[in-house]
Amino acid sequence: EKTVKQWHRNQQIRAAQDRRGHAATWHLDGLQQLQSGTPSPAGNFALSLDGATSHVRVQDFVYRGKTPITLECFVQPASIPGRESTVIGNVNFAGVGFGLDRTGCWPAFSAHRSSSRRGFEYAYAKSDSKAVIGRRVHVAAVFANGQIALFVDGNKVDSVATSEHLASEFEFQLGADPQSDGRPEQFFHGTIDEVRFSDVARYEADFVPAARHVPDSNTLVLYHMD
Repeated sequence: EKTVKQWHRNQQIRAAQDRRGHAATWHLDGLQQLQSGTPSPAGNFALSLDGATSHVRVQDFVYRGKTPITLECFVQPASIPGRESTVIGNVNFAGVGFGLDRTGCWPAFSAHRSSSRRGFEYAYAKSDSKAVIGRRVHVAAVFANGQIALFVDGNKVDSVATSEHLASEFEFQLGADPQSDGRPEQFFHGTIDEVRFSDVARYEADFVPAARHVPDSNTLVLYHMD
């Protein structure tokens, strides 16, 4: 508990430095430990999520859909649970995010207004290949100009057109999605690292993922998880 509290405080300090004093802050629930990710010379670490209760709420930031947004991180599944699980999302009948579907593929998803009885629909950009337990990959979801684009390890695997975005009232969660009362659900089991939100379409074509992100004028949220 002491380790997690100290890490929490350190991350807030680093985030404030990264974002010139107005970064989103953290609230962590159910985290038991910090677990090292794929070994690297720099001694990289990642955030470990248990797939049952642990998640992170990104406070002080709500996406209104007025600008593009890119959500990205390195992610390493520890299991494929046979149900939907969210890596990054604020989705509850509105919003954007990405995670694993029931079959173990990577979908990016967005809610948009429609003429259906519900008044909204979800659009999905989805990978054909399935996630591999224990394999670390970079996943990026880009929502811009009426399109959702999904990149896995820098490869553009799918893109779909959407209509007017339906913004969520909820804050983003890491490792879960909010229910209608804000409580988390669809927990992700595995590790995540180098989480970045940007107010620009970072990627349009295939790219080589950076091992570590550097904050710039388009960075909204950046957590190194070290």
